[in-house]
Amino acid sequence: MEEKARLVFFDFCETLIKYQTADKYIDFCREILCYKQMNFLQMIVSVLTKLRFFRIAGFFISSDVVRKKIILYQLKNIDYYTLDRLAKEYYQQCLKPSIIYPIMERLLSHLQSGDEVWIVSGGYDMYIKYFVEEYGLAGYIATNIAFTDSGICMGTFRGLDCMRSNKVILIKKKFGDMLDIVDTIAYSDSKSDLPLLLMVKDGYVISKNKSQIWSVENKLKEILWE
Repeated sequence: MEEKARLVFFDFCETLIKYQTADKYIDFCREILCYKQMNFLQMIVSVLTKLRFFRIAGFFISSDVVRKKIILYQLKNIDYYTLDRLAKEYYQQCLKPSIIYPIMERLLSHLQSGDEVWIVSGGYDMYIKYFVEEYGLAGYIATNIAFTDSGICMGTFRGLDCMRSNKVILIKKKFGDMLDIVDTIAYSDSKSDLPLLLMVKDGYVISKNKSQIWSVENKLKEILWE
């Protein structure tokens, strides 16, 4: 009997790529553009980090989201075409050399099996789309950067930041009842993605070098890479 196609979700940062990609994209843009506003805002982030502001804020709110928003604000008033060009360069120069090949092989195996593969990530849509295009994936659900109708960056998210339980919300919004009738698989390195890993039929934890305790505690499958 022919195996049915499955719906497969891959996290991006530290699952397929070796590092967290969102803030690094802003860094890449800032280093090339050298705008005063970007350098000033980055200086503020550095000062707040040294003062442990984000660590203290974490007791009350999601500090990593606050930090991410402040860093993203550096892109405010930059036009879409500039940021899109830099996103493509960022993908080519930084992301492609940082692919985690054992996990990429897993992704390619799903494609060869005819599965529908999606990236679901808190990384930004601007550069993830180039990864999806190159490998012919079905699509992506990511954190979208907001632009005005005239194509000027607003320095904010458009919609939900695709992190934690928001991933499940966005997936259910996208696929609806389809999730009940197809086999689903998800891959992620992060405990913050437990809602996603527990929602699907088969959740795989991606771990570098050694097993993660939370993976065992939640009886999830695990893939180790070096």
